[in-house]
Amino acid sequence: MTNLERYFIVAQTKNFQRTYQPIAVLAGASVTRQVELNQEDFKDKNISEQLEIAKKFILKHYQKYNGELAVFAKITSYICYLDTQIEISIDEILKIK
Repeated sequence: MTNLERYFIVAQTKNFQRTYQPIAVLAGASVTRQVELNQEDFKDKNISEQLEIAKKFILKHYQKYNGELAVFAKITSYICYLDTQIEISIDEILKIK
């Protein structure tokens, strides 16, 4: 991993439409869409290994928020920015249990 590379995962939601929420509330809540990762866990791993590690982080995130982000609605999938960009559906994550 170079200094410019950073691994991260973002929760995706469906049908979110801003109605009355102030920008500051949305900005503050956007942190809940990000899955916390330990960058070192992904270092020197191939994409298959990275994906298995990512799925564990995603499952913890999904459980932490009970599948729903208060401001943004129900989580539908996760976009993983690893050595390549991969979208993982909730159905795939729930199979891990």
